[in-house]
Amino acid sequence: MFKRFVGLSGVFVCFLIGSGLRAQSVFYSNVLDDNNYFPAGAEVAMPIAFTGSYEVDSFDFGYFLPLNSAHGKTTDVIVNFYSAAPNKGDAFSGYDPVQQYYPNLLSSTRITNLAADAVGQTSTVHYDLTPFGDFFQWDAMTLATGETGGWVSLEFTNPDAGWELARGDSKNDLFQDMSNGNYTNFSGSPQAAGHIKIAGQKLAAVTPEPGALSLLAGLLTPSGLLYLRRRNRRR
Repeated sequence: MFKRFVGLSGVFVCFLIGSGLRAQSVFYSNVLDDNNYFPAGAEVAMPIAFTGSYEVDSFDFGYFLPLNSAHGKTTDVIVNFYSAAPNKGDAFSGYDPVQQYYPNLLSSTRITNLAADAVGQTSTVHYDLTPFGDFFQWDAMTLATGETGGWVSLEFTNPDAGWELARGDSKNDLFQDMSNGNYTNFSGSPQAAGHIKIAGQKLAAVTPEPGALSLLAGLLTPSGLLYLRRRNRRR
């Protein structure tokens, strides 16, 4: 289930490491926060609706880790980008049980030692893939929701940490549990959608040949630049 956090009013603080190398255009932004977060204890994915193809250059996400976590004051997070599975349009059913991996996994980024804020604030992380050439191509496929796009997932190593819930570009109300394929929502209050913003370059339209998806789905291990923003929250 989701949980509510209570933040404090105060001054916006930004911790900046490095800078991006080129202009980027935001093509998905779900960042109107609901003051709730989802400590799922597993990898959870949400559908990202877009059309055409993009080169993904950077992403932002929001998270919260309680100060009183029994599992420590930091967490790692793994951020995965998936293409929609051809048959069901989800992320989970793209798993290949023979090869024991997801051929529809396009990019996987592990960010380490994200801290609980000293005064109980939530945080936004901005991660830039471009400095070391770790951007990747993301082609819109038909989603289980009937739209076109792909899937993004977050998995926190600290089970008390969670994805900050938000509204905005997302018209959907579901997460997919990547451990079993089940869908989860909160009956619309709040909306089951995470704080996520994605930027990149729009690519010219192409018609992929049969089997091209598997060629595009090589696993990348980005080593980009990380920006950590701490923001105050009020009930």
